[in-house]
Amino acid sequence: MFAFAQYMQHGNLIFPFGLYKFGLFIAILLMLIADRKKPVFTDWLAIGWSVSLMLTSRFVQEFFISEQRMGKFLDTLFNDYLYILFCLLFGAWAVIVSFRTEKQIARVLSVFFAVALTGCLAGNLFIWAIIPLIGWLFSIFQTKDRTPLHFQVIILFSFFYVTAWTSGFYWGALRIISNM
Repeated sequence: MFAFAQYMQHGNLIFPFGLYKFGLFIAILLMLIADRKKPVFTDWLAIGWSVSLMLTSRFVQEFFISEQRMGKFLDTLFNDYLYILFCLLFGAWAVIVSFRTEKQIARVLSVFFAVALTGCLAGNLFIWAIIPLIGWLFSIFQTKDRTPLHFQVIILFSFFYVTAWTSGFYWGALRIISNM
């Protein structure tokens, strides 16, 4: 928090956006540990997409790559491939979690919104991704027999996305993206 204090003092950001991707990975790991059950396929998918998303974070990359090599590293396609991997794993995870919805109409809507959200994320349509995210949340809320772990991950992912989205809307997307 001390490192982000300079941004907060100048009114540039409220939330530590650079830590979101790393924090999401740590939260998923802690939730899996607290769950005390053997991880199933969807748990491994959640870990996979959170790792690939975390590795695209500029905050994490600065720990492993020197400042002199960062410019050359950013010119490579490494982040692009990791982001594509994130989209594939996230999409598969979201669809599998959406299929657990009990009501048929909620299941269809949940899968539709999960695919639409993944498509928006894959196509860099971050401004429009809020619509399928909210639709996905409403359809997931219809599920009574849901896995608490995956529901909490969806809520946390939604919180991170909505705070970044609203802050980007208020301050401008370039300020927020530069901190991701």
